[in-house]
Amino acid sequence: YDVKGLIIAAARDDNPVFVVMNKQSLALRGEVPEGPYEVPLGKANVVRGGDNFTIVAVSRMVHEALKAADDLKQYGLNTEVIDVRS
Repeated sequence: YDVKGLIIAAARDDNPVFVVMNKQSLALRGEVPEGPYEVPLGKANVVRGGDNFTIVAVSRMVHEALKAADDLKQYGLNTEVIDVRS
């Protein structure tokens, strides 16, 4: 979802923009809406709310951060995960 929306937003932006992708991220699967849409550049996404800790991650590391948040939940710790996105 984010990759498509960020690439469209980057293509439409008048400022210089570069896109970095890695093989592991490209291997991830998920639903992607048809038709054009934009994910705002420079705006992070709170993937999971929490009030004990915050993990800030980007790209493939967001999935690792979610796993870490799941592990911390076993100890009663609610961890917020923020995807920087761009």
